[in-house]
Amino acid sequence: MFLQNQKWWILVFASFFACTPALAQTPESKPSAPESGAKQPMPAALLVGEGKTLPAGVFRGRFVYKAASGSNAFSAEGKKENSGFKLAAGAAAIVAEYGWNEAVSVQLLVPYVVSNKLAIDGEAFQKSSVFAKKYNEFIEAAAAKLVGDGLCLNIAACVSGINEKGLSLPFNSDLVLPTGEKISVKAGVPIKDVALSLVTRAAIPDAGKTGIGDFELGALVALADPSVGLWARDWPVNFSLGAGLRFPTGSFADVPAAQRPTGRGTLDLGLRTNVDWNAMPGLMLSWQNQSETMLSAGKKSRSSLLNSAALNTADVNTPGADGIANTSEYKRDASRQLGFLKVAWAAGSAAEQLSRLLLNGQFKYDLEPKTSRGGQEFAPDSNVLSVQMGATWSAMDFALPMQLDVDYEIPLAGKNRTLAASVLTSTLKLYAHF
Repeated sequence: MFLQNQKWWILVFASFFACTPALAQTPESKPSAPESGAKQPMPAALLVGEGKTLPAGVFRGRFVYKAASGSNAFSAEGKKENSGFKLAAGAAAIVAEYGWNEAVSVQLLVPYVVSNKLAIDGEAFQKSSVFAKKYNEFIEAAAAKLVGDGLCLNIAACVSGINEKGLSLPFNSDLVLPTGEKISVKAGVPIKDVALSLVTRAAIPDAGKTGIGDFELGALVALADPSVGLWARDWPVNFSLGAGLRFPTGSFADVPAAQRPTGRGTLDLGLRTNVDWNAMPGLMLSWQNQSETMLSAGKKSRSSLLNSAALNTADVNTPGADGIANTSEYKRDASRQLGFLKVAWAAGSAAEQLSRLLLNGQFKYDLEPKTSRGGQEFAPDSNVLSVQMGATWSAMDFALPMQLDVDYEIPLAGKNRTLAASVLTSTLKLYAHF
């Protein structure tokens, strides 16, 4: 009934240009400019900015795996709660990047959802704000019918009678759901019990979709950089811009609510801003913001409210239904904003034995606009704030062209998030020079 309204974090791992920094030099290790036509060697410095472009002719392949788990949720009022759902999912991505020249890098990202499991604890779910919202919607719909049949004076009195006095129908009757589906309510059965059963049953998740997600293609341009870019300056600041497209190649339109899609369903343009400041030797401060704007709306088939693992086939023009077509236009009403503030510290600045280790901490944000289907709200605007701690180990000084990142993200606060899982990420980066 409501799983379709979740903001699935599992798609976020494929966000535009979610790049681990390119290999680059710190101010202390910056080489002199290569002669014209010469092949610039790959540097091995760890402390680089989030917006650093790859050196010309350098290829980087990143192999990313994210494992998410947890049952945290945030209500419409921003209260942290147990949603009653427990997520255990994994997603991988292959990212190919190439230094077109010293100031421009290009990138292709191909995501793949490996596992997508969701379980429900009915008792915990019935205590959640998501349950309360759907329960109240059903009770108000039933109250409206009772008022229409002359069995209640007004909706408020009817709702009170259902919740506090166990009001039931004096005769067998059918209630029409917004989808046009009908549910039979027997005489003498408390309407409250019918609502409890219907909402809980409709929340039961099914095996989630796996497979290819949404492909992404883009470029990163250095504008102000200590060594390259349009305005190369000998200063400890790097500023770059990225732009790209996310193509709706993942499953979305015909995925029932209980199964969770692998894509976002729309063609999106992403614009990314990166600012890095080498505050002192061994310490880098970074800010990145990405704005995602829908270029082309998608299509979305609505799910059954009686069986959320199936699509709706009922007549939506039945009296009492909402009239929204079973397949209708799906779109976002504004741009999505996501980004982070990051502190990265090269441990080698404290001890030479730790020269291959980089530690970092991030404060992350993800602000999702509301979405609509068929001209009516599909999901409200939502957000989540989180912290992430991580480490990078490099084998570059062993003449092995590889690095390994491990990061762990924990949600702190948010709004309208049915699930805000903790995420463990590992990334293997391999380099080649052409």
